[in-house]
Amino acid sequence: VFDADAAEMKKIMIEADIAVAAAGQTPYELAAVGVPTVAVCVAPNQKRNLVKWMEKGFRGCALDGRRIPKEKVLEGVEHFLSYKSRSEFHEKTRGLVSADGARNAVKELLGAYGSVKMRGVKRDDCRDLWSWRNHPRARKWSFCHDAIRYPDHEKWFAKKLGDRRTRIYIAEDIRGRKIGQARFEVFPSSAMISVNLNPRFYGRGFGSKVIESATRTFLEERPQVKEITAEINAENIASIKAFKKAGYEFSSKGQKAGENADIFKYRT
Repeated sequence: VFDADAAEMKKIMIEADIAVAAAGQTPYELAAVGVPTVAVCVAPNQKRNLVKWMEKGFRGCALDGRRIPKEKVLEGVEHFLSYKSRSEFHEKTRGLVSADGARNAVKELLGAYGSVKMRGVKRDDCRDLWSWRNHPRARKWSFCHDAIRYPDHEKWFAKKLGDRRTRIYIAEDIRGRKIGQARFEVFPSSAMISVNLNPRFYGRGFGSKVIESATRTFLEERPQVKEITAEINAENIASIKAFKKAGYEFSSKGQKAGENADIFKYRT
């Protein structure tokens, strides 16, 4: 019995010709490095593991009461004594388990929870849009830094809802939480986009996803639009990166409300 850390266990597994291990998580590690293994089912929740591993070339057995059936273990070990059987096992099992499994699982989870869906804005979204717009960070990067009074915002919102030249989307995550909004001001064959996130989702990588999803949804609805323009405060590096990642390309530099602006374009 010894207390080995992960690095030491990896070294031991790589140097081993044959392993005998419980049929829990260890066979995954052994398969990743291709060590011929006799797996022993020592708990009920390992039964399905054992069955599947034996289908893949492992040798295996289960506890007989509380006793490890040594004869079954020895049979498994004897099977792997030949170089041919070990070589075949090594080649067959190394591809079963990815060394990046944990990283891939995290990516899948983040991908699911980081996905967004778009819907049209509703009247009861009015206060949220006002709150997000008046957040200090949003005001800092806006070309108008002043806070907006709610009555003024209500009037603006009501006007935009009835304007066919304006399309506003709300981005939501898979739990239905509001992530942010994207607004398009529409011209005959072009449009202007502006985006604002719910402050709760700042710094979590949602900016580019909202931009990309909103752009795709808008163009599906308005196929006549061939170009979308984004005017971004030239010092707002995070926003510039988000638009680039969403497929927008730098077009030119300009001025808006007395501040430097970077102009990005999305062309179909």
